[in-house]
Amino acid sequence: MRKIDDVKAAVLACIRTDLASKGVSAVVSGDTDLRAAGLIDSLGFVRLLSELERVLGGPIDLSEADPTRLTHVDTLVRYLSRR
Repeated sequence: MRKIDDVKAAVLACIRTDLASKGVSAVVSGDTDLRAAGLIDSLGFVRLLSELERVLGGPIDLSEADPTRLTHVDTLVRYLSRR
């Protein structure tokens, strides 16, 4: 199990890095739905997961995750912190 604050910091850092590389500046908080806010698409989500696997040091298995809520920052953070 990972510390939730460490996971949240990693997720937000990855998101901000990806957005900055596209020239997008946005406020991203825990309650942000990345898809609904137009900040990420399906390919961007795959890139985010790939970067998180690198940063967090292991594969991410989403088989038990709720796909309708997974693009919400806090939902993603809670799921990853339990793994």
